[in-house]
Amino acid sequence: MFAFPEKFDGGQCTSIQNDNEGLLCSPIEQPNKCIRIRETGAGWDWDFSYTGSSHTAGDVVGTSDGGAMIMGGGNLDFETLDTSTDTWTKRGTMSSVIKYNTYREVT
Repeated sequence: MFAFPEKFDGGQCTSIQNDNEGLLCSPIEQPNKCIRIRETGAGWDWDFSYTGSSHTAGDVVGTSDGGAMIMGGGNLDFETLDTSTDTWTKRGTMSSVIKYNTYREVT
Protein backbone atom coordinates (compact mmCIF):
# COMPACT_ATOMS: atom_id res chain seq x y z
CA MET A 1 0.00 0.00 0.00
CA PHE A 2 1.22 3.48 -0.85
CA ALA A 3 1.50 5.97 2.02
CA PHE A 4 1.45 9.48 0.61
CA PRO A 5 4.32 11.59 1.96
CA GLU A 6 2.34 14.73 2.86
CA LYS A 7 -0.90 16.70 2.50
CA PHE A 8 -1.88 17.45 -1.11
CA ASP A 9 -5.09 19.35 -1.89
CA GLY A 10 -6.32 20.90 -5.13
CA GLY A 11 -3.35 20.25 -7.43
CA GLN A 12 -2.97 18.59 -10.82
CA CYS A 13 -1.59 15.22 -11.86
CA THR A 14 -0.36 13.46 -14.97
CA SER A 15 1.66 10.41 -15.97
CA ILE A 16 5.24 10.71 -17.25
CA GLN A 17 7.99 8.38 -18.44
CA ASN A 18 5.64 6.50 -20.82
CA ASP A 19 2.97 6.13 -18.11
CA ASN A 20 5.40 4.44 -15.71
CA GLU A 21 5.50 7.30 -13.19
CA GLY A 22 3.06 9.77 -11.69
CA LEU A 23 3.56 13.51 -11.26
CA LEU A 24 1.45 15.57 -8.83
CA CYS A 25 1.95 19.33 -8.88
CA SER A 26 0.93 22.64 -7.34
CA PRO A 27 -1.19 21.77 -4.32
CA ILE A 28 -2.88 24.63 -2.52
CA GLU A 29 -0.45 24.20 0.38
CA GLN A 30 2.69 24.60 -1.80
CA PRO A 31 1.85 25.93 -5.29
CA ASN A 32 5.43 25.57 -6.58
CA LYS A 33 5.93 21.95 -5.49
CA CYS A 34 5.74 18.77 -7.54
CA ILE A 35 5.96 15.16 -6.36
CA ARG A 36 7.22 12.49 -8.74
CA ILE A 37 6.10 8.96 -7.77
CA ARG A 38 7.35 5.63 -9.08
CA GLU A 39 7.05 2.04 -7.98
CA THR A 40 10.28 0.19 -7.25
CA GLY A 41 10.83 -3.49 -6.52
CA ALA A 42 10.88 -2.61 -2.82
CA GLY A 43 7.83 -0.34 -2.78
CA TRP A 44 7.21 3.30 -3.69
CA ASP A 45 9.73 6.08 -4.21
CA TRP A 46 9.13 9.79 -4.62
CA ASP A 47 11.17 12.88 -5.41
CA PHE A 48 10.28 16.54 -4.93
CA SER A 49 10.90 19.36 -7.40
CA TYR A 50 9.93 23.02 -7.46
CA THR A 51 8.63 25.15 -10.31
CA GLY A 52 9.72 28.77 -10.73
CA SER A 53 6.14 30.08 -10.74
CA SER A 54 3.02 29.16 -8.80
CA HIS A 55 0.70 26.96 -10.86
CA THR A 56 -2.26 26.24 -8.55
CA ALA A 57 -5.38 25.89 -10.74
CA GLY A 58 -3.18 25.62 -13.85
CA ASP A 59 -2.50 22.33 -15.59
CA VAL A 60 0.32 19.82 -15.98
CA VAL A 61 0.69 17.40 -18.92
CA GLY A 62 3.14 14.68 -19.86
CA THR A 63 5.35 15.34 -22.90
CA SER A 64 6.51 12.99 -25.66
CA ASP A 65 10.07 12.92 -24.26
CA GLY A 66 8.82 11.46 -20.96
CA GLY A 67 8.94 14.77 -19.10
CA ALA A 68 6.20 17.27 -18.33
CA MET A 69 4.99 20.79 -19.02
CA ILE A 70 3.14 22.93 -16.48
CA MET A 71 1.24 26.13 -17.31
CA GLY A 72 -1.07 28.78 -16.01
CA GLY A 73 -2.51 29.07 -12.55
CA GLY A 74 -2.75 32.80 -11.95
CA ASN A 75 0.14 33.65 -14.27
CA LEU A 76 1.01 33.21 -17.95
CA ASP A 77 4.21 31.19 -17.51
CA PHE A 78 4.89 27.70 -18.82
CA GLU A 79 7.74 25.47 -17.68
CA THR A 80 9.12 22.05 -18.60
CA LEU A 81 10.54 19.28 -16.41
CA ASP A 82 13.91 17.65 -17.11
CA THR A 83 13.38 14.22 -15.54
CA SER A 84 17.11 13.43 -15.47
CA THR A 85 17.68 16.24 -12.95
CA ASP A 86 14.12 16.87 -11.64
CA THR A 87 14.59 20.51 -12.66
CA TRP A 88 11.88 22.85 -13.98
CA THR A 89 12.84 25.48 -16.57
CA LYS A 90 10.68 28.42 -17.63
CA ARG A 91 10.22 28.21 -21.40
CA GLY A 92 8.10 31.30 -21.96
CA THR A 93 4.73 32.89 -21.41
CA MET A 94 1.35 32.61 -23.04
CA SER A 95 1.04 36.40 -23.32
CA SER A 96 0.84 36.27 -27.12
CA VAL A 97 -2.37 34.20 -26.95
CA ILE A 98 -3.81 35.33 -23.59
CA LYS A 99 -3.93 39.09 -23.21
CA TYR A 100 -5.07 39.26 -19.58
CA ASN A 101 -3.61 37.72 -16.46
CA THR A 102 -7.03 37.38 -14.85
CA TYR A 103 -7.97 33.82 -15.82
CA ARG A 104 -7.77 31.31 -13.00
CA GLU A 105 -8.03 27.79 -14.38
CA VAL A 106 -6.94 25.73 -17.35
CA THR A 107 -9.32 22.83 -18.01
